[in-house]
Amino acid sequence: MSIRVLIPISLILIPILLSSAQYYLAVEYPIYPGFDFAEVNGVKIYDPSQAVYVKPGDIVEGFFDVRIVNVRGGPWITPVIGTASWTRGDFSCITNDAPDGESIQSYHFRLKAPETPGTYYIGIFAGWMYTCEEVASNDHPPQFNDGDDVWDMSQSDWESIISTGKASKYGQPGRAIRIIVSGAPSIKVDVWTDKGGKGVGNLDGGRYSIGESALFYCSIDRDASYLKVWVEKPNGSIVTLFEKFDVKAGTYEFKGVMGEPEGERKLKAVACPAGQSCPREEMLSRDEVRYYVERVGEAKLEISHNFPSEVHQGQEFSVSVTVRNAGNIEVRNVASGIWWADDAFKGMSCTGTDKKDSLKPGEYMQYSCNLKAVGSPGTYDVEVSAVADGGVSASSKFKVRISQVQDGEPPKVKVIFPNGGETLYVGEAYKITWEATDNVKVEKVHVWLFQRGRQVETIVTDNPNTGYFVWRPDTPGTYRIRVTAVDPSGNAAYDDSDSDFDVVLRWVENKPPTAYIDSISPNPAQEGQTIYFSGHGYDPDGSIAECEWKTDERVLSSSCSFSTSLPAGIYVVHFRVKDERGAWSSWATSTLVVERMENKPPILTLFDPQVSGSTVTINGVVNPGYGGARITKVHWDWGDGSSEESFFPAEHSYSSAGIYTVTVTAYQSDGLHTTASVKVTIAPPPPPFPPQEEERASSSNALYSLPLLFLLIFPLTAILIYRRSRRREEGEEEVLRRLLSE
Repeated sequence: MSIRVLIPISLILIPILLSSAQYYLAVEYPIYPGFDFAEVNGVKIYDPSQAVYVKPGDIVEGFFDVRIVNVRGGPWITPVIGTASWTRGDFSCITNDAPDGESIQSYHFRLKAPETPGTYYIGIFAGWMYTCEEVASNDHPPQFNDGDDVWDMSQSDWESIISTGKASKYGQPGRAIRIIVSGAPSIKVDVWTDKGGKGVGNLDGGRYSIGESALFYCSIDRDASYLKVWVEKPNGSIVTLFEKFDVKAGTYEFKGVMGEPEGERKLKAVACPAGQSCPREEMLSRDEVRYYVERVGEAKLEISHNFPSEVHQGQEFSVSVTVRNAGNIEVRNVASGIWWADDAFKGMSCTGTDKKDSLKPGEYMQYSCNLKAVGSPGTYDVEVSAVADGGVSASSKFKVRISQVQDGEPPKVKVIFPNGGETLYVGEAYKITWEATDNVKVEKVHVWLFQRGRQVETIVTDNPNTGYFVWRPDTPGTYRIRVTAVDPSGNAAYDDSDSDFDVVLRWVENKPPTAYIDSISPNPAQEGQTIYFSGHGYDPDGSIAECEWKTDERVLSSSCSFSTSLPAGIYVVHFRVKDERGAWSSWATSTLVVERMENKPPILTLFDPQVSGSTVTINGVVNPGYGGARITKVHWDWGDGSSEESFFPAEHSYSSAGIYTVTVTAYQSDGLHTTASVKVTIAPPPPPFPPQEEERASSSNALYSLPLLFLLIFPLTAILIYRRSRRREEGEEEVLRRLLSE
């Protein structure tokens, strides 16, 4: 970190170390009861430890509110920024200067989730700096990519921001919410009670008394491989209502009776979609609802305040109100306010807590309101009251007198800077500072620019009496500043710079940008396949105006991101960027391999033929030779002069015994084909059975045919036995072929 960076950091840390704690800057989560401090993709975040689950590449959209507590002891600027841990260099300037005291600052965002699963963060940061850029880079003047930007924080630093409001390494005040990118669960689980909380993310489950019966519900919108429902008690004990594998979609009901101890309880459920194992916690869908168990007793509210009994017409004053639970049971949904008659006062602003979900016995809430007496002189009725559920209320009614004040005294004002003799540079930010006081108050301040006694520019009008205004001079010359202060009665006074000051141009060398190749995908790629190129640039003193991609001497594109296809080969891809002042960066390079696409013929496999008599059945498998091709037909040549086209399995009947060669040819969409063959043996039919006994008597010639039949069969059988004994290795098909030929 450079020495220049230590200046703004010391401004942040030194006030915190002062024993009097007179300077203080902090970023807090909102404390208003029932206020949802963040909402992401429709999910309301009530607890800083809560996380939002999204899929890689999903849109992350919503808002994030924080409370800035800014107690500064001088004219310091407090910029506030919003950013995400994965959007290096990209942030939103929420405000250039957070006001004194407390204020709610909101960061509205629409971001694309990272493609890589993991834990990420969205944060809001503040600092006593000059610009939002200085807060983001943690340097004065801004210096990015030097290792201490907000995006350089580790995961433990981000977690420290969530829990303590300050990163352990950088000390930058801020708050954050957690975004978990994962294969998001595809099942929705919802739990609620018979007193409320229905709907995912709805936490309000109602209130119960000890001994009261209750019904709990859990629904899942589709079948689950695992479902668990349980209750967490205030003492840390857990009561499991349901835990089971392979659960059907639907709504499940559980009955119970409220027991000790009293306090807030949580009804929780987790579910894993059917067909998934959900090995990590973040892959489970979950929901919870909170309900309160209490003892029956007395509810009572007490109000205290410091509203003055008399104020002057036009006077601005502050009123503090405290609402305390003076009973012995908790009160819910407490709200307080101040009412007056006949437009006596005008509300300027309020800070603190005027509404709260609950107040336990002895607890209190406080708020302060700035009012202005705008009514005519007289006496007015005023009431400070508070109400809660169940008709519980408290009220303080009184009268306040508004008196008339004659003010003819003008303010006192003095220019501090620039007061003469200074040299200012065009385009750079400077604080015009002054001191202005009044016997009542300074209502507003005007600042003008004068040159040789003539007004040449109105810098600001009706500015609050903050003691400073940030100004960027835009024209060289010799000038003086005039500051005019006005009080509520219209009395005005002004002061000019004691002497002239100069505004001049500063020559600044243009620093070239730096180019970064983000991705070339896929790599390696196939010939003819679409290839996506993405890159970006960073300019330390400006912005990127143009991008250029090339390979060898061929220009590919002038866009930072594009897609194209390339012939087969090995390429050195070059990428560079140009800033708005015309300076080019050095080339960033990356190697890209494009492989040649080879078309292969089909893959054909034939199984052993199945022969039954004269009928044969052949099965097999055929697949395309490469992706993108398809099988168009399978041709069969049965070896007996007949052929056909048919996919597997195929069947054919032969008219005579014999050995046939079956040839199969598979064709695919690019015209390539593969041929395979297999031999099929069809045996001759068995000889007819000898005639029965009664048939012998029918003809005397049949008796003489028996010896002749014996003489024919005996030699044939002998030959068969002899051949088998001599040539057993030749196999059954060769023997049968020789028998048929003899």
